[in-house]
Amino acid sequence: MPGGREVRTAENIGVLEVSKEEVETMSDIISFKLDEGELEALALCNRLGAKIFLTDDLDAREAGKRLGLEVHGSVGIIARAYRDGLINLDDAKKRFE
Repeated sequence: MPGGREVRTAENIGVLEVSKEEVETMSDIISFKLDEGELEALALCNRLGAKIFLTDDLDAREAGKRLGLEVHGSVGIIARAYRDGLINLDDAKKRFE
């Protein structure tokens, strides 16, 4: 996975494991055909009580909404970063491109 080593060794990022049972349970709960990574992400949201789910996959977005999550894609993330003053307008435009 690109960036996997950097994520595993970063001091400010924790890596959580998801069990096969959690993935299977999530698959049973939702009626969407999702990849295992998307199911794992939704299972983690469920386990951690997350309120926000970040994804650009349309089916995963719909599944997240059905689970009661606030769903955002990359456009929403860029817009929020600009609104919150984390990036300037030029940076936001570059990221939209």
